[in-house]
Amino acid sequence: MADESSLVDRQAVQRFVKNIDWNAFYQFHQIVEAGSISAAARQLNVHQPGLSLALKRFEEQLGVKLCRRSPQGIEVTPAGRAVWELINNAFDIIRMVPHAAIRAANKVDGTLRLGMISNIVSPALDTALSAFTQAHPDVKLSIDVLVSDRK
Repeated sequence: MADESSLVDRQAVQRFVKNIDWNAFYQFHQIVEAGSISAAARQLNVHQPGLSLALKRFEEQLGVKLCRRSPQGIEVTPAGRAVWELINNAFDIIRMVPHAAIRAANKVDGTLRLGMISNIVSPALDTALSAFTQAHPDVKLSIDVLVSDRK
């Protein structure tokens, strides 16, 4: 029976993820941040009744009451606080996406192969190679020292 219950839970979660309106997360976040549906509607530049309906649909999708409405604003329920905290954490991660993409696009990796003659001494080259390996830790440095046959 426990296996059947966990299968139902997994299926319900999969349905939720597949059918979720991602704007609902943002709208709920804004409602909590603003302290009222009408204040959030003004910030989002949407009509208050539409935002109120969106909140109601989100609550229905989750199967829990997220907040209680009053003339003074909203009171976030314990379930609403838990959902808001998860959404807030997700937004922190989402805000990092552009930075991570730029970092990844500018990432240098691979192998840098250098061929050198055996009797070269260059503090400037040593400094440059050290700075390069610190700036690009994913680059493997390979130095081949060539020995001259001349005497």
